[in-house]
Amino acid sequence: MKIARVIVHVGVLICFGLTSNVQIQSQAHSDVPIETLAFFDGRWHCEGKFTGSGKAISANLEFEPILAGRFLLFRHNDEPPFDYHAWSEWGWDANTRQFVSTTQDSTGGIRLFRSPGWVAQTLAWSGGNLPDSLD
Repeated sequence: MKIARVIVHVGVLICFGLTSNVQIQSQAHSDVPIETLAFFDGRWHCEGKFTGSGKAISANLEFEPILAGRFLLFRHNDEPPFDYHAWSEWGWDANTRQFVSTTQDSTGGIRLFRSPGWVAQTLAWSGGNLPDSLD
């Protein structure tokens, strides 16, 4: 099984570097609510560079609570010349006691990611393409 380790998307990585007021939640807490992701709520504009090529990129990100506040909808839209677009839904899985994210993108991809939550001001997701991530 191929595991992709990501920290959300390139745009969110850049935004993490631009912010310092992240609320840290205790990993020992048994009922981590979706509200711990409220930090992201709103619109973000992010700029940065790809780590491999050094090529500049910018994106607009939008986060909003959906489904009676049980999930956070994340829209990622690259700015030209790039045309990557994605929607993700972030939620809390009470059975596994982890955050879960599904991502659908403009290339036709669909992926599933999981996260234990905030650890030292980082929200890291692991997973990948649905066929690979279900094993």
